[in-house]
Amino acid sequence: MIKYRNLLTLIIIILGFVSSFLYLGHNCLKSLKKDSDQSISLAKSFASQINVDSASSLSGSEDDLETEAYLSIKNNFEKMVENMNVLKFTYLLGQKGDDIVYLVDSGKVDAPNYYRPGHVYAEATEEIKELFISKKTILLKSLVDEKGTWRSVVTPVLDSNNNVIALFRTDYSFSEFRNRIIFELTDDIAITVLFLFFVIFFVRSIFNYQGYKNVSEEKKVTEALYHSIFDQVPLGAAIIDGERFIDDEIYGNSTMNFMFQKILGRTSRELAKISSWSNISHPDDLEGEMALYRQFKKGKIDGYTITKRFLKPDGTYIWAQMWINRFIGQHEDNPYHLCIIEDITKEKEIAAELKESERSKSLLLSNLPGMAYRYSRDSDKQWTVKFASSGCLALTGFTVEEFLKSKDNLRDFVVPEHYEILEEEWFQAIANKRNFRCEYQIITANGERKWVIDLAQYIQDEKGKVIALEGIMLDIDDRKEAENQLKYTSEHDSETGLLNYTSLQKDVERDYSKHVKQTIIDVNLNTFVRISVIFGHFYILYLLNAIAEQLRKISSDKNTLYRAYGNHLVFYVKNYKDRNELLDFAKNIKKLLEEKLKPEGIGAGIGVVEVENDGKLDLNKLTKRVYLTSSQAIARYPNEVGIVFFDRELEVKIQRQEDVKRALYDVVDKNDTENFYMQFQPILDLKTNKIVSFEALARLKNEELGNISPLEFIPIAEETKLIIPLGWNIFRQSFNFLKKLIALGYTEMRVSINVSAIQLFSENFTTLLFKLMDEMQILPTNVNIELTESVFSSDLGEINKVLNEIHSRGLTISIDDFGTGYSSLAREHELNVDCLKIDKYFVDKLMEVSSEEAIASDIIAMAHKRGHGVIAEGVEYEKQKQYLIDNKCDKIQGYLISKPLSQENALNLLKEKA
Repeated sequence: MIKYRNLLTLIIIILGFVSSFLYLGHNCLKSLKKDSDQSISLAKSFASQINVDSASSLSGSEDDLETEAYLSIKNNFEKMVENMNVLKFTYLLGQKGDDIVYLVDSGKVDAPNYYRPGHVYAEATEEIKELFISKKTILLKSLVDEKGTWRSVVTPVLDSNNNVIALFRTDYSFSEFRNRIIFELTDDIAITVLFLFFVIFFVRSIFNYQGYKNVSEEKKVTEALYHSIFDQVPLGAAIIDGERFIDDEIYGNSTMNFMFQKILGRTSRELAKISSWSNISHPDDLEGEMALYRQFKKGKIDGYTITKRFLKPDGTYIWAQMWINRFIGQHEDNPYHLCIIEDITKEKEIAAELKESERSKSLLLSNLPGMAYRYSRDSDKQWTVKFASSGCLALTGFTVEEFLKSKDNLRDFVVPEHYEILEEEWFQAIANKRNFRCEYQIITANGERKWVIDLAQYIQDEKGKVIALEGIMLDIDDRKEAENQLKYTSEHDSETGLLNYTSLQKDVERDYSKHVKQTIIDVNLNTFVRISVIFGHFYILYLLNAIAEQLRKISSDKNTLYRAYGNHLVFYVKNYKDRNELLDFAKNIKKLLEEKLKPEGIGAGIGVVEVENDGKLDLNKLTKRVYLTSSQAIARYPNEVGIVFFDRELEVKIQRQEDVKRALYDVVDKNDTENFYMQFQPILDLKTNKIVSFEALARLKNEELGNISPLEFIPIAEETKLIIPLGWNIFRQSFNFLKKLIALGYTEMRVSINVSAIQLFSENFTTLLFKLMDEMQILPTNVNIELTESVFSSDLGEINKVLNEIHSRGLTISIDDFGTGYSSLAREHELNVDCLKIDKYFVDKLMEVSSEEAIASDIIAMAHKRGHGVIAEGVEYEKQKQYLIDNKCDKIQGYLISKPLSQENALNLLKEKA
């Protein structure tokens, strides 16, 4: 025994060593092949880049040294060697008579072993010479020349006629190659050593193991077999004493298996308490079973099988197949016998369901809204319809008889452009034995097209061959039309018909994952606000559509036009060559825009942003870059169509926005009134020449950023929705100032508070506002709400609903910055407001144009005609004030009266005026 054990040990160790060396050898050969394939592939790639005309012009003499072709090829070879660390030399070889000569050598001209043009390639073998005929690529595993020992690849250079005009040779250091292979095998060597260690350890472990002693293997196997069968068999088994079940606790744990208890839903103890199994049998089954049992008891039969129902504790019945048999060798007088049961409840239910299914199927087919069918196989490629339900007429316009007679071939029934797709899906489902589902169009009896959905299931014979498809065809014409309309609506802008921002996002995300070169060109038309006050919203929409139609002329699959948002049209450019191509395209956009915008006297901004493919697409960041770049174009070229490319300077601006955002979050978190504070600018009544109100103006400062302009932080606050908590901060500070005014006796004084559209439409705005006013004891007659022009971009019905609630409490409402954005007299007329504030833009114009040319007087007149008061903003000169007095403006505001003041200085100003 020891002899065999030692022999087995020796065999395992020998096999371990042999396996290890075979593993090392295999991986060594694999590394060699990988290196060879890479070297050959690289040589072929470089050879394909050689200019054939330049190579053909080389004569293989010293005269080539000064030619442009030689210098060009040599320069490329030197770059190859310089860029590839493992590559040492490259050569272009030509055939001169019976010799192979060097045409170009990548080495330095002043090197001692430099091969000049015409130098004979002494090491050229017949195998190398034959390459001019065979056109093959060969690997020289160890080539020795004057420069050393190399691992070389020689590959032919072919002209357009596939003729060999030269040979291209690459040399790799043989020693570096050997070291590289050894390095690549380091992990394999380590694995081999560990494997051998494991083999030795395993062999030793085997022979240290000792089996258990003094145990009868035969008894162990017998017991294991018995318990495995008894406890794990999927049938219930129990020993029965006459009509009673036996308790495990009295007779041991082998009288009833777990499955028997599980099927009957009772434990062995619960079953032992039942006086007779007839007490848990269904009454309808009992008579037949008792007859069989009496014969079994008298010894007339040795056993019987019956299908019966057992009562479970919850009052339900289960169906069971039951076998009763005597124990082998036992006399019939012995009351003990074996009872085996199998739960067949599911089979019974399935049988009942099948019967019901057949009945339902018959009823269903006669009332089916579509057409049920059966296609049967006549041959591998020939299928015919063998059955069609009565719904055929409503679906196709053909009767069942007509359909079965004339529509045996799918090609006659399906529209031509859908047939190949349907056929491919059809035979794929058959080949893969999977259910069939396809949506396509059919041609009805009257020649109309109709969308249907075809759902089918394969039927196979006993050999597993698909012999038929049974399915149903349903009319989905209405659904398809709705789907197409919904898809179009979700992907297109309703006003221009262009693809929308959602489509742009999807397309950018899709192409980004494919590493396609991408650029967004934003056409910023926010300059429309300058003319919206004159022409109104509908003219602006007309102009936007006219420009969109103009830009469609240069839209293509490569340069696709979208309407992103508001007055922004966007070109998504992909697969372009370089920035020059982008600039040329931007100039084309500019030219088309100028045709439409010059007559209007306004410009636009074109922002060009290349998408950086750095592994993760940040659409939010990209959108900010695009918007900032096009806005910068408007700022740099105010009255022109400007083009600006995104650069690092704009990146700094984006970072500035992030810093401002953090400063705002800090203010909100701390409810800060020191760094976020209010200044108040007085408003002068031109009739009484007295200050009658103040506008509350928010100011922000930061320890790192210094003072931050409202023009900078308000848009960011609106974008982040921080404008809502900041807005309530503004209300509290403004109401505190108002309380001080009233305490000093200025009971008629008003404070105007700017409210963003975002806060205006926030949840419970009016409820929270009135609650705050009540808490701080503020009278509505002392408060005016100023709405920014952005409110005009919202639904006017929703706006008026909120404004009416505000009016109902006695507050007044004014429109701020009138005429600069969405607002126009046409839109303003639809809102329930009290006053218009003419933007500084129109007031500034009073210093540039004559009184007759200024339109501020027209705005004042039209506003008064509609019952609105008028306040002019940004008044800085007496000339402006006088013009406004002459044209019956109600109030003015600006540096001519006073700059925005702190609470203390504002109160002092009132005292001085008094």
